[in-house]
Amino acid sequence: MPTKPIYVVTMYRYGDREKHSYVLGLYDSEKRARDIAKIEQAYRGGNKYYPEILSYEINKGASRKTILKLEE
Repeated sequence: MPTKPIYVVTMYRYGDREKHSYVLGLYDSEKRARDIAKIEQAYRGGNKYYPEILSYEINKGASRKTILKLEE
């Protein structure tokens, strides 16, 4: 039985995976995840933190898909 994907928004300082990062949230809608990521990026100055959005299906380990690629 297919499950609804979960969207994970992670914010990366200067788009660098080696610097500070944080999970902004988990969402059940791709549109909501994109909207929240855009708002957070603007709130953080527009060029300090960049979002990455990945989707996962619950209980499926290899189900990850990149929805919004991290700008590096």
